[in-house]
Amino acid sequence: MRKVFYMPALSAKNICKCYKPFVQRLQEKGKPPKVILIAVMRKLFRIVFAVLKKEKPFDQTLLNQM
Repeated sequence: MRKVFYMPALSAKNICKCYKPFVQRLQEKGKPPKVILIAVMRKLFRIVFAVLKKEKPFDQTLLNQM
């Protein structure tokens, strides 16, 4: 799974505005860049799993609740 989510997480971390507060919060806690990337990967995985399980489209407003 790490190979599958690496590039999407890298793109989400750098480009997607909805991940900016999450990444900044981890940076303020002093987390290393690789730990932040793994956290974004985990969040992406949880989103994909939830979308598939609930069979509903992704709702960006719920992102910070995860």
